[in-house]
Amino acid sequence: MTQRRYSHSHIDFIRCDLMVCVILTLTILTVYWQVRDHAFLNFDDPTYVSENAYVKKGLTPEGFRWAFSFSDKDNTYWHPLTWLSYMLDIQLHGMNAGRHLLTNVFLHLLNSLLLFFAMRRLTGALWPSAFVAGLFALHPLNVESVAWITERKSVLSTLFWMLTLLAYYNYTTRKGLGKYLLMLSLFALGLMAKPILVTMPFVFLLLDYWPLNRLRLDNSGDGYKISPLLRLTLEKIPFFMLSAGSMYLSAVSLHSQGNFISMAEVPLDLRIGNALVSYVGYIKKMILPYNLSVYYPYPKMLSLWQPAGSLLILIVVTVVVIRNSREKPYLLVGWLWYLVTLLPVLGLVQAGLWPAMADRFVYAPMIGLFIMICWGGYEVLGGHRYQQLGLVVITAAMVSLTFVTWIHIGHWKNSKVLFEHALRVDGNNALAHNNLGVALRQQGRVVDAIVHYDAALRLKPDYPAAHHNLGLALMRVGQIDEAVGHFRQAIQLKPDDAVVEKSLHKALAAQRAINEKMVNIKDALALTPDAPELHYQLGNMYDKKGDIEKAIAQYKTALALRPDFIPALNNLAIAYAVKGEYDNALTIMQQMITLQPENAATYYSVASVLARQNKVDESIQWLKTAIRKGFKNKELMKRDKNFDSIRGSRKYQELLENF
Repeated sequence: MTQRRYSHSHIDFIRCDLMVCVILTLTILTVYWQVRDHAFLNFDDPTYVSENAYVKKGLTPEGFRWAFSFSDKDNTYWHPLTWLSYMLDIQLHGMNAGRHLLTNVFLHLLNSLLLFFAMRRLTGALWPSAFVAGLFALHPLNVESVAWITERKSVLSTLFWMLTLLAYYNYTTRKGLGKYLLMLSLFALGLMAKPILVTMPFVFLLLDYWPLNRLRLDNSGDGYKISPLLRLTLEKIPFFMLSAGSMYLSAVSLHSQGNFISMAEVPLDLRIGNALVSYVGYIKKMILPYNLSVYYPYPKMLSLWQPAGSLLILIVVTVVVIRNSREKPYLLVGWLWYLVTLLPVLGLVQAGLWPAMADRFVYAPMIGLFIMICWGGYEVLGGHRYQQLGLVVITAAMVSLTFVTWIHIGHWKNSKVLFEHALRVDGNNALAHNNLGVALRQQGRVVDAIVHYDAALRLKPDYPAAHHNLGLALMRVGQIDEAVGHFRQAIQLKPDDAVVEKSLHKALAAQRAINEKMVNIKDALALTPDAPELHYQLGNMYDKKGDIEKAIAQYKTALALRPDFIPALNNLAIAYAVKGEYDNALTIMQQMITLQPENAATYYSVASVLARQNKVDESIQWLKTAIRKGFKNKELMKRDKNFDSIRGSRKYQELLENF
């Protein structure tokens, strides 16, 4: 395939290019504009922006020095240009998450347009170039890189990837030192945004073969030989050197944080097996983009047939594209583009909480597959005989992808929506359970959060973040002893974590205070064993320690001594509710209403028990009665853990607003 085959008149060239750019721009903005109402996520966004002390100050000399340093990076690799872009966003937009995301959208738009221009210049082909850019712009797999603030590094590095491609084309048309240095500078900037560009020198060699025809297969009679390979490889030595330097700097930054995952934790055979499965898995997701998730848990093991079958598929495709490399060189280039550029993120070297796969990993590599599809499709359907069929197929595909992308962008609205969707995709996702728990706890739904933290730890018992978060939630509901246990487990799994150590010290201080108070109460009971108030206070202490059975026993003792002791009745009812014995709880509360029919607090307590059962309407009615009876403690209502299960309901929010 040559440029001459796709040549157009100069006027048509401008008119058609402009039309493609307008369509791409309008479509991308229409589909992605909804992110302006999205929020920061609790997955890496705190590390990168929302809780980063350096970034939140905006562009400062101190922040500039920090961005280029290797210290205090909290498990992130070296990408100073990305840090500076966040600081600039803070300078311009403050902590408005939607505007940060619109920056990502703008970068994605530029990437799509630049990809079109690059392929148009390199090949001279209008419609295949336009369709490659369209697939890149609107494919659901690319949503993660655009709709997640943390992934600024993907869209920013790809901007320099595309600019470097255009600079490379410009250099190949007429060589010059200035053009070469410009290309090298753009490549260096891209590496400073994300080291994913380390494979780009190989991409240059692929483009030399097709469509630039700088690297040819010559039939010499003794077989094929690649004539100028050595010269073209030497031409790219500075790029290979920059790639090696970028990999070194990334390794140094991660090693300094002790963030690498050892081979003992994840064996090499599992890494290789998962890499093979991922190569095929991404192709499947490209063709059928459903059940996309923010995080795909890494497998504990793989059946032999999975990597073996994937390897067979990869070998077959490779053989086919090689056999057709002379007639259809774009197949070989697209396929090797995909294989080579995806290699750095296949998990052969792992750091942090490494996923089995990640949609963001194929933001640039998937362009290779798009090249195969679009040029191959144009070959099959581009002739006059099949033009109408081709137009129908392409239109249907683009409309379908656009619709799925629109829906998937909505999954990234906030942490709760995102991780609820992740659990619909895969309920055995420990990270999704943990992060959904964080989102629920931030909404005040502590009980629901505890359920998800427990689920995360059942799936992954050695998960330090889940132990820490469960400890925080247990502190919130007064279960101090259990909280201390989880904080200690988190410290064992991740020593020297200052945040967890601070939580542990706070919990131990609360534990000591409770124990000291319990000793004082027991000493007083030894002198006056028939004092109902002391039994009531001791029950409260047991409740704070999470020992519900002993708390219930003390409340019952207090009530045996004084049957009309309303505070003891109330706490006994709540203790039964915590155990899930709702009928017992409501029976006791009916006794309280009989004793004090005008006591607003009793009606409030009934509402809280009904809320624990998620009986929204009944709970709201009892709350309204409590308010009519004189209940005025709005702050208590806002923080009361018993209402966590209904706190998100519209009726509860309306009642709170009209309190």
